[in-house]
Amino acid sequence: NYDPVQMAEYAAKWEQKTDIAHTCWLPGVGDHGGGPTRDMLLKARRWRESPFFPQVKFSTPKEFLHEAMGSPVDLPVWDDELYLELHRGCYTVHSDQKQKNRRGEDLLYQAEVWATVAQLVSGQPYPQETLETAWKGLLFNQFHDILPGTSIPQVFEDANEEWAKVDALGRSVLEQSLAALSVQGTVGRGKPLQVFNALSWSRTEVVTVAVPLGPWQIIDCETNQLVDHVVYPAEAPFAGSPADQESQVLSFLAHDVPAVGYRLYALVAGTTEVLADVHTEKYILENACLRVVVSPKTGEIISCIHLATGREILSSAANQLQCFEDSGQYWDAWNIAPDYADKPCASAQLISIEWISRNPICHRLRVTRQLNQSTLVQDYCLAADAPCLNVETWVDWQETQVVLKVNFPITIASDQATYEVPFGAIDRPTKPTTEHEKAKWEVPALRWADLSDEAFGLSILTDCKHGFDAKPSQLRLTLLKAPLWPDPGCDRTHHHFTYALYPHPGNWQTAHTPHHAQALNIPLRAYTPMSSGMPAGQPASGAICRSFLSLDAEHLILAAFKPSEADPSCFIARYYDAYGIPSEGTLTNSLGLTVGAAVNLLEEPIESLPVRPYQIQTRCLVPEKLGEA
Repeated sequence: NYDPVQMAEYAAKWEQKTDIAHTCWLPGVGDHGGGPTRDMLLKARRWRESPFFPQVKFSTPKEFLHEAMGSPVDLPVWDDELYLELHRGCYTVHSDQKQKNRRGEDLLYQAEVWATVAQLVSGQPYPQETLETAWKGLLFNQFHDILPGTSIPQVFEDANEEWAKVDALGRSVLEQSLAALSVQGTVGRGKPLQVFNALSWSRTEVVTVAVPLGPWQIIDCETNQLVDHVVYPAEAPFAGSPADQESQVLSFLAHDVPAVGYRLYALVAGTTEVLADVHTEKYILENACLRVVVSPKTGEIISCIHLATGREILSSAANQLQCFEDSGQYWDAWNIAPDYADKPCASAQLISIEWISRNPICHRLRVTRQLNQSTLVQDYCLAADAPCLNVETWVDWQETQVVLKVNFPITIASDQATYEVPFGAIDRPTKPTTEHEKAKWEVPALRWADLSDEAFGLSILTDCKHGFDAKPSQLRLTLLKAPLWPDPGCDRTHHHFTYALYPHPGNWQTAHTPHHAQALNIPLRAYTPMSSGMPAGQPASGAICRSFLSLDAEHLILAAFKPSEADPSCFIARYYDAYGIPSEGTLTNSLGLTVGAAVNLLEEPIESLPVRPYQIQTRCLVPEKLGEA
């Protein structure tokens, strides 16, 4: 507000503490970022004409800072995040909103990328209006009481309708784009199955695709060799319905799927040897990278050995489910009780352990536990050649005013933990000394957190969870809250999410943790055309393997590829340094585009500046014929 007394008192205190005569005052209405009203502007005009009130002029933050920096005062420098010492529950509460936001962002990234490629390769018109509508719907739901999960129930009813629209629009664009890029016709005796990779590096991962009932073969079209695979029923805990009786799920290891590209396989009806499960009473998951042992008494992980180094990462039982009373806060949904750690609840009780699959493609061990009124089902999944142990989790959450965490005690000790932030990473102390550091007893992260020394470490990757806390030899992830206000039924429902353990030599940078976290969130996508529209037996047309776009530097990650807003005949590629390693990198493509000038986030031309750590770079790509003209 424009209160002359309040402004004068504030200005006097500011000058007394800083010796700077100029004070910045931000007028406006409400907590939504609203600007000044007409009445405020009229008052300011009158006050400027009076010698008794503070001198007021409208300016910009840039001008104010320029004047402040020009003062003779030796100004202190704040070289840290602006951590809010409050509302730590917002990282976790109403987890469905966080999950829908993450799913929506990743879906629209993929839809944009493949729609752009489809325009360049197949001539399919780019769905600009559809994607703009979807992005605006997603961004609207990032409002400060929706995404944080602190609204009344009626708000979430509207928000969920908007999330559903975003999902439908994104899936429609993605499906149409992949169809335009799909290999048409038949491949040998079968139909094409393309594995698409939307990320900017080559990947080898297990791929899962739904197929009709019956025997199937998978053939690698490059080698013409049969590919080992497994088949199992399509089912999920708490699905509310029996397993799909009309289809089944097929999994196989897809090798070297190129950056922003695809690799072609053939799906052939016919009997072939399916990899059988090897039954055992021991609860040990093992592949070429990890050996994981699960306790038959608790369902917790009691050993996780990195096979290449022989290092044990766990100092005691891990994946411990820890539940604490979380009450006594006026801002119930917003906050986590500062004394929650002093109020542990009853431990989770093991109900059952059973092997779901144990074969060369994937080891999957299901653990079911009861926690008070809630049931938790967790599948430990160790896929072929995977360096990460995925923990796929289903929860029927029925608690009240408690917070649920999962704990990982490890064998290394570090004075700091590292957390992903948008387009970068930040170190935070595990041995806080200042009051500011001690306030960070719950901190946010985007897709991963890491605790390492220079020799070894552990990263925790997540697909929608954001709250962490850390000690020198412990990393803990917050899974769920259960407040009563302002939404009395908040989070009391079924949840399905995944997090992963990634033990690694070296630190998070040498271990490429950001790449693995991205891969967890955007898996390889198998696509089979619904109908080729071609005569039966028509041979397929299209390359067996193709990369449309790639980045040569390992520390760079593609963030967007789309037509230019100002000139749709040109294209925009945005990428960033995820590791704090400043270097230019080279963008290559097979789309007939020439990498042109640097632009800013508004896609306006700028001078090329020296590359800084964690820098976002945006380039304009011009069709070669247009560039020649």
